[in-house]
Parts: sequence; C-alpha cells; structure tokens
Amino acid sequence: MEQHYYKKLNIWIDSIKVVKSIYHITKSFPDDEKFGLVGQMRRAGISITSNIAEGASRQTVKHFNHFLTLALGSINKLQSQLVISKELEYVSEEDQRKLELELTKLNNMIYAFSQKILKSNV
Repeated sequence: MEQHYYKKLNIWIDSIKVVKSIYHITKSFPDDEKFGLVGQMRRAGISITSNIAEGASRQTVKHFNHFLTLALGSINKLQSQLVISKELEYVSEEDQRKLELELTKLNNMIYAFSQKILKSNV
C-alpha cells in the first residue's frame, strides 16, 4: 500500500475545518454542558481527524479503511449530537445547517476516498 501523508489529504484538511466549526459553535453552550455535550462534540470532531491521521500510517489498505470507517462513525455521532443541540436550543438553525453541510460533505469525501483506496488495492 502507498503510504499517505495525512496532512496532504483533503479529508484530513477538511476535518480540521469541521473541528474549528465545532469549537466555535460550542463556545456559546451553557457552562453546565462543558463536560457533557460540549466535550462529547469536541471529542467526536477530534476523533475524525485523529482516525484519518492514524489510518494513514497503517501498512495495509484494510487497516487504513478500518480507521476511515471509525471516522465515519464519529461523523454520525456528531450529527446526532448536533440534532440534540438544536433541540435544546443551544445551536441556531443556521449554524446547524452550516455544520450539517460540512459534515455531509466530509462524510461523502471520506467514503469516496475509502472506496478509491479499496479499488486501487485489488
């Protein structure tokens, strides 16, 4: 398998943008959510970037793909937490929509990248 330098991968670059958006949005959450929803959302975002980076260092496509799958799971987790945040009125509809678009785009990019590396390894 070709070694991927994660900092050059668009999926990693865009995942950093998502993390920045999460930190920006959660900054205005109530203080009593600091160790609840805020922490969960921030960890889920960081998990996306971390899994891409860790997977890129793996020696096989199968292992890299496993970490990409974990990143996709973190996106789904974050999307669920975003819905909860909107329902609790911690996030405006506009902010929710913007972050949801970022997450959907990133999800599609990671999935497409995963399929590409799987096919190239056949």
